[in-house]
Amino acid sequence: MEPTDGGTFEQAIAALTVDTNGVRGNEPGFDKGSIATYGLGLENSGEAFGQTQWSFFTQSTGWSPIDEAWGTDFHYDDPRFQESIAWWTGLVDKGYMPPLSYTQGGSLDQQLQAGRYALITNGSWNIANYSKLDGVDLAVAKTPVGPEGRRTMTNSLGDSISTTSQNKGAAWKWVRYLASTDCQDVVARGGIVFPAIASTTPAAVETLSATGLDVTAFTDPIDDGETFPYPEILQASEVQSIMGTAMDQVVGGDADASSLTAVNERVNAVFD
Repeated sequence: MEPTDGGTFEQAIAALTVDTNGVRGNEPGFDKGSIATYGLGLENSGEAFGQTQWSFFTQSTGWSPIDEAWGTDFHYDDPRFQESIAWWTGLVDKGYMPPLSYTQGGSLDQQLQAGRYALITNGSWNIANYSKLDGVDLAVAKTPVGPEGRRTMTNSLGDSISTTSQNKGAAWKWVRYLASTDCQDVVARGGIVFPAIASTTPAAVETLSATGLDVTAFTDPIDDGETFPYPEILQASEVQSIMGTAMDQVVGGDADASSLTAVNERVNAVFD
């Protein structure tokens, strides 16, 4: 995947896109204004970090939103980021990806099952759900390789206790259990999501593999050192709010990716 023209990844998306006359996106006579199946589905604009939308594109250029955990200097003004986002949103103009307004009509799994999307990007926590879709022949692949290699975001959930809790002692016992190997073993054997403790991963792989989908697309990047963490920041709700609105405008076609330079100043100002 190249942020300038999408490389072979865009070529694949074009070939998977089919208009209502049965013409593919890489064939003469393709009508981008009347699409039966979009080559790449769209969940939403991705807000500040685009975990399942665009992070694996932008980070494969060597870009990162911040330089370190809890950093306060953001890089949405970086040309590598804006170039990648411009390419990604450009897929809408080409008819290969639906407009943002289209995402209000159904979830990714519904659109995939209906044949409206040929390819989607989503997280490992949805493997079990997708494996249950009737009438769909599915396969799982790794994220595309960019200029700086393959990059895939990982994250885990953090259990917390409300400061207003009337029973913090019991809450602490529950949170402590959730973080234990005993609990994560239950999660692994249940085949719901990949657990947060590495020692339980083999059990999860065995259970999730029973779905018939190749889960190594999610585990291999970890073993190969191709992952990066979900950014850890303060004032997360404010940053997400600012970037959510900005990305909606860019993906919706109401602003260019270059507008994110001014938005970056607003994000950094949150920490001034």
